[in-house]
Amino acid sequence: MLALILLFCPTAIAIESQVQIAPTEKNVRTMLASMGCGVGLYRQWLLDYGSSAFPVYEKILTDPKSKPVDVGRSLGILSSVGGDRTRFVRLAAHHLTSDNAGVRYQAAMLVGQIGSSNEGIILVALLSDRDLAVVTAAAQALAATGGPRELAAMDVWLKTADHRNRELHLHVVKQREAFQKRLDAEAKKLRDGG
Repeated sequence: MLALILLFCPTAIAIESQVQIAPTEKNVRTMLASMGCGVGLYRQWLLDYGSSAFPVYEKILTDPKSKPVDVGRSLGILSSVGGDRTRFVRLAAHHLTSDNAGVRYQAAMLVGQIGSSNEGIILVALLSDRDLAVVTAAAQALAATGGPRELAAMDVWLKTADHRNRELHLHVVKQREAFQKRLDAEAKKLRDGG
């Protein structure tokens, strides 16, 4: 099996299944590139690294020469790994403006987990993104992190945008409902002194 993987995906790392590779920049970049070969082992190893690979992801996300696929996959791994990821909020917000839709999607997913209403203005703008997956991720991120101003902006978008894609419109409506429910729960908690 490994021989077939290496034949069709030359960036794959040839390793014994018992060996754990250190999270160096070279190894992490190679594993990120190999994830496209359908080899779940590399994704799992990247997840297993946890926070020990954070300096490498930080370097990838700040390096203007990083390939969009490496940036997007790094953001995706950061969305799936545990630990304190707040150091990546600024970098994820920066990548919300990427030319690459896959990067914008992954950045929105991560911002939805670790961001705050501070990133709301960019997420609201992404509701009008040309890529529908980015719009769905932006709506989810807004529902998770936005405040009253972002809710009002989402309402304006729902009332004024050209909704040619009914499924997308319904998704944003659903996220808007979740958004309102979260804000109501937060307000109740404040009123109750908690």
